[in-house]
Amino acid sequence: MRLKKSGTELQCVVEGFVVRPPPAPAYAEVLSQVCSERGVGGDHVLLVSQVELDGRKLDNRDRVQVGAALLRDLVKAGL
Repeated sequence: MRLKKSGTELQCVVEGFVVRPPPAPAYAEVLSQVCSERGVGGDHVLLVSQVELDGRKLDNRDRVQVGAALLRDLVKAGL
């Protein structure tokens, strides 16, 4: 998903969500602050905690809610 205003991108991956920074450096500080508040690592990945059951990884948290909260924060911050 790409945010129209800033070009910041979110991608759902096995581990959680990847946040791709916007191309315009003007948004870098705002993105950094939101990522820090949400626990997005230096690798730009917001991990969704998981457990392994019968050889499969299952989320411990509702992935949709985690992603929606991150998206709301990004939009609220003006990205």
